[in-house]
Amino acid sequence: MEPYLTQITNYLLMQSWQITILVVVIAAVNMALKNRSAHVRYLLWLIVLAKCLAPPLLTVPVAILPQERYAEPAPVSPVQAPTESFEVVDSPIAQTPVPLATQIIALIPITVAERQARLTARQWFSFGWVAGVAAFLLFAVIKAVKTEFWLRRQRKTLSSELQAGIEGLFSRLDLKTFPKVWLVNGIGQPFVWGLLRGSIYLPADFIKVNNTEHRKGVLGHELSHILRFDAAVNLLQVIAQAVFWFHPFVWWVNKTIRGEREKCCDEMAIAHLGAKAKNYSAAIVEILIAEHESTRPVPSLAVAGPVKNIEERIKTIMKPGKNFYKCPSRRAIIVSLLVAALVVPTTFALTKPTEGVESFGSRKVPVTVAGKVISEQSGEALVGAIVRVAVPATDMRKVRGSANHTIYEGRTDPYGRFAIEVPSGGKAVDISLDAFMPGYRSAAGTFRRGGDFSLVRVTVQPDKKTDLLIRLPSALYIAGVVKDHNGQPFANVKVNANMQFDGGSGYIALTATDKNGRFEIFDYPAPAMKRKDEKGRLTFSIETAKTVTIKDIYGMKPKQLRTLNVQMPRGLVASGVLLDVNGKPIVETLVQAMVGDIGIVLRSIKTDQNGCFQLAGLPERKPLILYAHAMSLKQKARMPLVLIDRDKEVTLRCKAVELKAPPKTVTMLGMKVANITPEIKDVYDLSPNFDGVVILDTGKNYERLGIGELREGYFFWIVGNKKIHNMREMISEILRINNKPRPTRGGSISEGHKGFIRVVYVRRDSTSTQYLRLTDEDAAELMSLTKELDRTTDETEAGSQKSKQGSDIADRIISASILSRLGKALLIYANDHQDRYPDTMSLLKSYIRDKQDFEWILKNVSYLGKGRDIAGLTETIIAYDRALLNMGTGTNVLFGSGMVLFRSAEKLEKLGIMKAE
Repeated sequence: MEPYLTQITNYLLMQSWQITILVVVIAAVNMALKNRSAHVRYLLWLIVLAKCLAPPLLTVPVAILPQERYAEPAPVSPVQAPTESFEVVDSPIAQTPVPLATQIIALIPITVAERQARLTARQWFSFGWVAGVAAFLLFAVIKAVKTEFWLRRQRKTLSSELQAGIEGLFSRLDLKTFPKVWLVNGIGQPFVWGLLRGSIYLPADFIKVNNTEHRKGVLGHELSHILRFDAAVNLLQVIAQAVFWFHPFVWWVNKTIRGEREKCCDEMAIAHLGAKAKNYSAAIVEILIAEHESTRPVPSLAVAGPVKNIEERIKTIMKPGKNFYKCPSRRAIIVSLLVAALVVPTTFALTKPTEGVESFGSRKVPVTVAGKVISEQSGEALVGAIVRVAVPATDMRKVRGSANHTIYEGRTDPYGRFAIEVPSGGKAVDISLDAFMPGYRSAAGTFRRGGDFSLVRVTVQPDKKTDLLIRLPSALYIAGVVKDHNGQPFANVKVNANMQFDGGSGYIALTATDKNGRFEIFDYPAPAMKRKDEKGRLTFSIETAKTVTIKDIYGMKPKQLRTLNVQMPRGLVASGVLLDVNGKPIVETLVQAMVGDIGIVLRSIKTDQNGCFQLAGLPERKPLILYAHAMSLKQKARMPLVLIDRDKEVTLRCKAVELKAPPKTVTMLGMKVANITPEIKDVYDLSPNFDGVVILDTGKNYERLGIGELREGYFFWIVGNKKIHNMREMISEILRINNKPRPTRGGSISEGHKGFIRVVYVRRDSTSTQYLRLTDEDAAELMSLTKELDRTTDETEAGSQKSKQGSDIADRIISASILSRLGKALLIYANDHQDRYPDTMSLLKSYIRDKQDFEWILKNVSYLGKGRDIAGLTETIIAYDRALLNMGTGTNVLFGSGMVLFRSAEKLEKLGIMKAE
């Protein structure tokens, strides 16, 4: 509801300032036309009335707001990504662990007071506006109903003599249909009453008016109201006044319109009757005198009207040389219609100036990215959706919360439309888009299944209008507040959303709570769109509290999901000091709390200047291991720990580590590295199933490589899509990929290209996939290092030490990565070919940008999608890695949904998928 309240206020404020400007302009024009016909001024004032009632259909952005590079909206709170890096894969060495500190959270709905506290000033304004509209309309309706009932009781038909005289007047005016005329006791002057044209109501003593010319003037005036449909216009004024009851200019315009309307009827009556201005003015004065004897209020369509308007009307009528017209001229009508067609449906949206490249002298050349956001299911326009544009084009899933990519942002208007200015430098520019709306999946989607591929790269040009259509499918919307153990809002809590299923898990979203402890998740699929074995896991973690996990959000009601109240237990604390073999404190050294001997890292922290550490949020009655490396001192420590009911102080003592056969080390890209040997595995407690290149010293400037936070003991094991066993293979693959040209079009970057190399390294309990930033100087250094390594023999010895199990794991990961890209290409192909899959994979050549990927697919993948379409195949296997199947106990399979899973040989045999003969 909050987005709708905000949009109501945004619409009213936007219209209000534009109405104000329009009133000022038309007032100035009418001041210049004060000696012209009232018909012209009246038509111009009706443009303001139309502006109050007509919704904007055309949005024109006006870049006058203060510049801002990137403003993060309140409803979306993504966690800040590391500088120049992003994680794409999070694959534990063992199977995906289940957090041991799982807690059942209290599903307490957010209280009314908390919800009120979250309302913004604009939302409160919407409540006030609704109340004002209701009060105004209630008062107007009550007044109208009372007047209607009073008139029905008091009105009388005309005498035959008076009826004949009035009809005779109407006949001379060439009227085809006569309006109804009534006599009413208790009124002082004639008026018109009704919704569209209305009827004429005359005072009961109207028959006593002896002057025939006065009678004609009065009747001619009221008849003019009916011929002009002034009753209908008056009703529209009431509606406009109800909508903009808070706007003083609208009140003043309505008053001015009524005044000009009376002048128009004066002109029309005199012109139709051929009456003398002096006699007509006398009739008005006579009616005004009679009004003083009346107890009823003066209606808006009365011949005399309020006293203070009479003097101006008479002065206008009696002006020497005054011309009177029956209606506005054709030219006045055409000009008014043209102005209305330009002004009424157009709204001006204030936007921020862009930061674009200077062009055409000193002017910035922007391009407007415009379009509409709708529901994929219903086609309904989505109001208040956040739309983000990235320049240049990028994968929007990787820049959520990142300050390293320029993002421009806007919201959709009451019609679901948006217009965002971005710099172009006067030429075509490639952009990417994303959109968010509670209850809908984001446009860019997740790393698990992706989103709208057509928005990944959109080319826009300054001289061409863009009209994009963004369709958002329905999804679960999760929002709530996280509190600490004292019940206070908990800021900066990591909220990790993923989907658990048989055989693995898929990433949905990663965000963090804001300063008020609030968070939002957009991308969980709707219940009807998930598989039966899938469960939505939501994990809340922070270093100072115990981890809390919701095991399956699909077991909760939608109302609960929108008002989660998560309280994080404090957990227990293990604190102490890290000492070397001589009993001296060791500073700036990482201490970790793990489950199991070499298992899942629960908490980690570096010792301070006194060698002290504090690990908070630990579970009780769980066997833990405190672990520390101080490899610069060639020392490490391991200590078992079980916390029972209370915190604990410990002393962690290191033991000397002796390398009987120190490895040959080299300096590569500023880091000191070595090939993994059995002794290295023992010293660093590495998995026995892996080979690769271990980091012994990160160096002082490794951040420039853009591959995340590195630490001693991490090791590289994949470069591009190939597993490596030693430094020689690692350098060779980096140089090979660096020779590939940078892509000029969108598509998968796969193993990388010049200056951008895919690497995978292993941390304590997971792997991290990054893209290495390589300069020309770096490449020259690696070439020189290759020659040095070629002169040694221990490279060959190290390369012969391969682990079959580690090789199998690498093959699975590489296979899954390429199959995932194949799934994306198949979905794009089907989207371009009426939802039909290709008959052969050779037809995908233009959809798979990486030539090596395409060749690997043709060589290793069995394809089952021939003759099928995308509908209903989300859980059907459409491809699998036959080479991997022939090598081991199972293989990776690609489902129609684009998901890749590893399936055992037994399960595949039931599905009719067998090893090759």
